[in-house]
Amino acid sequence: MTTNEIIDALYRQKHQIEEHLDDLLARCSTEAERTVIKGSYARAVQQWNDAVNQPLRTNDAQLGTLVSDLTTIQDNITTMIARADDLGTIINTIAKGIGIGAKILTLAK
Repeated sequence: MTTNEIIDALYRQKHQIEEHLDDLLARCSTEAERTVIKGSYARAVQQWNDAVNQPLRTNDAQLGTLVSDLTTIQDNITTMIARADDLGTIINTIAKGIGIGAKILTLAK
């Protein structure tokens, strides 16, 4: 696992939410849903910024698994958005990705 692979995974997460942000917000039926999506995007941006702006340790064996899990979640989100799946399911999956991003940063610091 390299620093670039970690940064790329977190960038893809940020970019994916950013790319679909307007569509996801338009699908929201409550302010609570909008708040969760905006908060998830803000956390994704912060995680990416943290990865870019601080030295990362890449010697933890779990990092490769977590980056792989994050990539799988991103693929699932892309599929869910394309199929117009239930917004709640998409929000929960995005939240899982944010949680994995937090674990990645915790292990890499």
